[in-house]
Amino acid sequence: VSVFLENYFNKYVEYDFTAGLENQLDEISNGKLNWKEVIQKFWKTFKQLCDETIGKSNREIIDVLDNALGSHFFPPKGEDKDRECPNCKNGRIGLKVGKFGGFIGCSNYPECKYTVQFNQITDAKNGTLTSPKEIGIYPETGEMITIRKGPYGLYMQVGEGTDEKKPKRVSIPKNFEPNEIGLNTAIQLLALPRKLGFHPENNLTVSAGIGMYGPYILHNKKYKALEKTDNILDIDLERAVELIAKPTIRGNATLKNFGEHPQEKKEITAHDGKYGTYVKCGRINASLLGDQTVGTLSLEDAIKLINDRKVKLGQKVSKKKKDKVKTVNSSKK
Repeated sequence: VSVFLENYFNKYVEYDFTAGLENQLDEISNGKLNWKEVIQKFWKTFKQLCDETIGKSNREIIDVLDNALGSHFFPPKGEDKDRECPNCKNGRIGLKVGKFGGFIGCSNYPECKYTVQFNQITDAKNGTLTSPKEIGIYPETGEMITIRKGPYGLYMQVGEGTDEKKPKRVSIPKNFEPNEIGLNTAIQLLALPRKLGFHPENNLTVSAGIGMYGPYILHNKKYKALEKTDNILDIDLERAVELIAKPTIRGNATLKNFGEHPQEKKEITAHDGKYGTYVKCGRINASLLGDQTVGTLSLEDAIKLINDRKVKLGQKVSKKKKDKVKTVNSSKK
């Protein structure tokens, strides 16, 4: 859903738009703006964009999503060489949509009937899609622990559950390598949340767990996200108290300024967003890829991310203007 919105309704998922809309709502509540005019202005452009999107064919939209999600489903880059069908060896696997929803299928269908559902995971060793990975038996129930892939990333599950009772699950933190998770680590993750102790200032319980947005510290009914270098299984009370004391940075505070985009003539900056770190140039946002970090990203890397994002959005990339060279006729008259 997020990839679809980023490609077809990008304006409405950008931070600047939501921040601007919040300001307008504040002015409406203060009687400075007419709410009908704000709604009419919003609806005019939104309706036009909806009509344009509705007019696109299913195949066109699927191709856009297939291209955008390529590196996610077919590592490392989602290119043709990464998409060879493991069954027939000469087909190209890609995103398909059937009667029961989306799946991965071969381009040689119906001769080749290779398909994989989205709840299956990618084997990091060979880049092929495989079934849920078995870790070992969960001692409390005697059921198998498996690693699976869901809409929000990798997670572990105990057994299959029933109609009356859902299976026990826990998300796998991003700083954990799925192929290196053994039975002991799996049991520890499934045992979360865990109590770390009592805060020295107010004697309230401090605990650590994993939620919808990743690992967290809970204290006094307030959640604090762990930093990338913290391990949810190793963090102790002292470190948790240190994190609790740190001020929470909200909004899209600038993490780094890379300098000016040579063609756009606008600053490129890095920010932390809901879906991870991204670079911003004007109204264009582009997420960092793979192992890229703010610390290692160069201006050239940031420019490429912005330019690639513009291409995906169907916008023209400004070309660098060549300096005009004046020629002087040295021949004597």
